[in-house]
Amino acid sequence: DEWETGMATAILDENGDATYEFNTPAAWDGLTLEEKLSDLMISQNNEEQQSTTTRVFIMGTIAGRLNNEHGATSSATLTTIRNEAPEGSVVL
Repeated sequence: DEWETGMATAILDENGDATYEFNTPAAWDGLTLEEKLSDLMISQNNEEQQSTTTRVFIMGTIAGRLNNEHGATSSATLTTIRNEAPEGSVVL
């Protein structure tokens, strides 16, 4: 499925405080764990492989906002990354 690029609209009240509206679903709601990334996450025992294994994962919170509503896959993908990250990895 092709989803639109995500867009947020900020609405300022009389005090200058912002509220946000997001188009839903958007491309950031459809993240999937591709085999290439999954392979990079696999921790290997030999030194050569360990140097190329991914150890830091940075994930944005907006991608997980819908859980599985509207066919969104991002929340499940982020959970899989958190659960399968090699021991000692940093997941933010």
